[in-house]
Amino acid sequence: MPILEETTTVDASEWLPDAEVAILPAGSTEQHGPAMPLCTDFMAAETVARGIADRADVAVLPTVPVGVSAHHRHFHGSLWVSEDTFESYLTEILESLPDHGVEKAVIVNGHGGNVGSIGRIANELYRSETAFVVPWSWWEGVGDTPGEVLPESTSVPGHAGAFETAMILYAAAELVRTERFEEAATGQGDGRRWPEPAPRGYDFADWTDNGIHGDPRPATAAAGEALFEAARDSLDELVDWLAAESVDNLRPREHK
Repeated sequence: MPILEETTTVDASEWLPDAEVAILPAGSTEQHGPAMPLCTDFMAAETVARGIADRADVAVLPTVPVGVSAHHRHFHGSLWVSEDTFESYLTEILESLPDHGVEKAVIVNGHGGNVGSIGRIANELYRSETAFVVPWSWWEGVGDTPGEVLPESTSVPGHAGAFETAMILYAAAELVRTERFEEAATGQGDGRRWPEPAPRGYDFADWTDNGIHGDPRPATAAAGEALFEAARDSLDELVDWLAAESVDNLRPREHK
């Protein structure tokens, strides 16, 4: 099925009635250290979401590129919105779907800072009986694959380490500054601004000097392809279940 923003309203009138599940990719535009692009999070989510765009029962919606990222505010290029704004925006996008007959959706998330918000979005839409929404971050679907293609010490998802770097090397290698991998890996700082038992920090700059958490050097495009395939297959299975479920069975239970 076509990507929604790449079709016309006439074409959408022909295939959208067959869509059982909407896929909404969401991420962030934020720093990922000296080697990785600002689009890392939303590009990873979009890549996985578009991986199942050939299904006749799926509508892939436009990607939401800015998320809850104020903790990256010290680093150039980072953009952010408040949790309230992010939640209202995604909620209203998803509230527009039932008018087209689509009452089931998956938010494919690419940014850790969005996790709390997308959980609240799904909860609110479920309780209001507007739509059944599954919050799902793409790294939830990779299973044991990272251990098979990357060093055991790799953090999942980490931040601009080998895990995320591998995915972007697969999705858009031209955006990765591989010549800065050494700088990225060796300029992180000690990971804590204040000694225990004080908080580790509140902003990302409190625990990393150069904006990353991890080592990008082991990343390869082949590893990224394996991660993509694992996440895509997991999303495909999730959509299989969701598409087969009746809307009535996805409503809140009656009061006891």
